[in-house]
Amino acid sequence: MKEKFALILDMDGVVVDNGEFHRKAWESFCSKYGLLERFRHGALFGKTNRDYLTTLFDREMTDAEVEKYAGEKEALYRELYRPHIRPMPGLIPFLEKAVREEMLIALATSGPRSNVDFVMDELGIRHLFNLAVDDSMVSRGKPHPDVFLKTASLLEISPYRCAVIEDSVHGLEASVNAGMLPIALNHPDPGEVKQLAVLAVPDFTFLDPSVIKKMILNHRP
Repeated sequence: MKEKFALILDMDGVVVDNGEFHRKAWESFCSKYGLLERFRHGALFGKTNRDYLTTLFDREMTDAEVEKYAGEKEALYRELYRPHIRPMPGLIPFLEKAVREEMLIALATSGPRSNVDFVMDELGIRHLFNLAVDDSMVSRGKPHPDVFLKTASLLEISPYRCAVIEDSVHGLEASVNAGMLPIALNHPDPGEVKQLAVLAVPDFTFLDPSVIKKMILNHRP
């Protein structure tokens, strides 16, 4: 029986280079609610909207509040980003080669399903993914490994046969905690992630799915 391998991609900062537009949306949201002084985008990068909102409002948020405020912020983000959205350099050829290599491909994000649908449909890449896991499908955000373990479970594959492509420290920590091969992409300071990632690259033009397969086999978590 042929051995299976999986690629698990984060969305924000990996599939699309959209960090600046999320920052602008959070700034607009925080300005409206008088929260700019508490806004610490870098410290929370890669975490869930519930984590953001709990920190910003400095209290536990009800499910209804998270749905309301997160929906408002994400609508701002999509409005800002829609005219500018484009895939990370090399993404589509990389995914197409991974499909030819018969690798499983999944999206695993701390973002909501509305943003997953937005990115997939605007870029026309839904057909290249086996599945997508969003923040509604796990109870704990990164650096907890839940989103990646959930993805592996749905793919019906061992975590030890998965490579994760992430841009944030929290995301890389989550992939390490899941026992998966951690690859950093589009991180502004490769030195910051050298203790976590087995490889750090600017974009997908520097990655080859066939090489990643070999790296998975040689990886010892």
